[in-house]
Order: sequence, then structure tokens, then C-alpha cells
Amino acid sequence: MLRRALLALSLAWPAAAQSRFITVASTTSTEQSGLFAHLLPAFTQATGIGVRVVAVGTGQALKLGERGDADVVLVHDREAELRFVAQGWGVGRREVMHNDFVLIGPVLDPAGVRGSPDIAAAFRAMGGQATGEACIQYLCMTEDDLVRLGGRGKCNPPFRTADEVERVWDRLLAGKVSNVSTDHAPWPADRKASADIFACGAGLTGLQSFAPLMFTLLDERGLPPTLMATYCAERSARLHGLFPRKGGIHLGADCDLVVLERGRFRFDEADIQDRPEMRWSPYHGREMRARVAATVLRGQTIWDGATVLAQPGTGRFIQRAAH
Repeated sequence: MLRRALLALSLAWPAAAQSRFITVASTTSTEQSGLFAHLLPAFTQATGIGVRVVAVGTGQALKLGERGDADVVLVHDREAELRFVAQGWGVGRREVMHNDFVLIGPVLDPAGVRGSPDIAAAFRAMGGQATGEACIQYLCMTEDDLVRLGGRGKCNPPFRTADEVERVWDRLLAGKVSNVSTDHAPWPADRKASADIFACGAGLTGLQSFAPLMFTLLDERGLPPTLMATYCAERSARLHGLFPRKGGIHLGADCDLVVLERGRFRFDEADIQDRPEMRWSPYHGREMRARVAATVLRGQTIWDGATVLAQPGTGRFIQRAAH
């Protein structure tokens, strides 16, 4: 395993090319875990190469790599690692370990959750209130998009592989996802523009791209738009205790509607209705198969496809229903 670990982020040039040792810049948590103390003696015995570990934070470890002060960087920030390699600071990125989230319970397993692949369902089986939602970016964005977007693609959790995107879709279509939401974390554009990804805020704008994007993602897969009503309206309203007043079209509900116009549209961040510094989007330039032609709130049109018609004070507080 150590041989793989020492290739985790092999740098573009060796820091100690003339010596029989290498320098590993790693995180303090990895060093304190005792992993190196267990593995390094075996590595040195097998190769004759000594290993000097510099235990720092992830950001500092990557900086050491950029300066050529480390031969190997062993860190745990996928976004930063991809950017590090894309900028030419490192080569041969390898994933060498991952986190497991383990539910621990009594040996007798009174809730009958042993072997369950769904942690939220396991908690519910024990009488807890647990749900698993998906932000919309995890239905479409991958690591390649992070490299393309840089700081504008930084969010937590970070974008994953294309295979993991498919697994999220599998869970959604199996009814295991409670709802789909935006990741509307409207950082000003200048807080997402630094070449140093650690200086960028974590989160994406997404409120005004959400409806056309969700419709598009469903349409691209040949799925019905009714899934959008289910996962983005009804289930969200139920989760937050707002149903039946919100989240559906039926007697007694508020007349809240989104009218979508089918077509081929290009999402333009310049059209976002917000302060100038908030007019950026990770979906800028993406082809959408619909646009929001109108929005109706409690029977009143508040967006006509071009202009926000709502006035300050239009909103109303709604008390959450008791479960």
C-alpha cells in the first residue's frame, strides 16, 4: 500500500534527486494516526530509500509541493489535488484510501439494520428522523468540471467522478433521495476568482439556474418532468413541514406555479437577477432545454420571463407544521 501512497501525488521534479531519501508532505492527521510509523520501515527496507515526513495542513503540504520542497504529497482535498495536477505541479495522482461512514450498534441488532446500504434508512429503522438529499450539482458535475471551473466549482462536498454521479441518479430513481435542492451559496464573484483554491469560498450560486437545469437533466435522460414536481416541490415541502399548503396543486394549497417554456436556450450568467457581483454561475454557457417563462406566487405573477414583478414585502412567513 505504501508504494501506492508514495505515488499519490508524485511531483514534477524530485526535491532530493541526489540523496537516498524522499520527503513526504502529509497532513497531521495521517501522521498522528501511526500509519507512517507502521509502513515506512518496511518501505525503507524494501527500497533502501529513507522517508522524511513533514506533517502540516493540506494547504501547506500542497504549497511545499509547488516549491519543490517535497517529493510526494499525501493529502485529502480532491478539488485542490486536481487543480494541483492540472497546473503542472504534480503528476501521477492516485487515490490510496477513502473514508467509510460506519453505523455502530448492538450485536443483537434489534433494529435489523445490519448490512443495510442506506444509512438514512438504517437510522429511520431505529426510530430516528433521517433523510438524504442531493444538491443538483451532484446530478451533473464531475471532477473534470472542477478543473475547468477552478474556484467557481468549489463546493462541499466536492464534485465526484462520473460513476458517482450515476450512482446518485440510481438512488434518486430508486426513491432513496428525499429531495433535490440548490446549493445556493451566493459568494460574490471576486471570492471565487482566486487562483488559490483555498482562498475561494465554498458554494455555488444556483437559485435561478435550478428549474431550467433540473428540467434539462431529466429531459436528457428521457425522464418525465413530474419527477421535478416530486423531488423539487412536494418532497421538499413535506420535509420542511409546509405541505399541503405548499408543494402541490390541489384544493387548499397556495397557487404557486413555475411555467417552463421548452426550447434550446443558453444559460447566460449576465441575465441573473441580482447584484452585479452575484451574477456568475457554474452553469454559464450550458445549453438548457427550458427556461422559466413565468413564476406565480399565491396567484400573483412575480416573474414574467424578463422582469421581477414582486415588491418588497411580498413574502409571507409560514409556520412549520408539527410532525
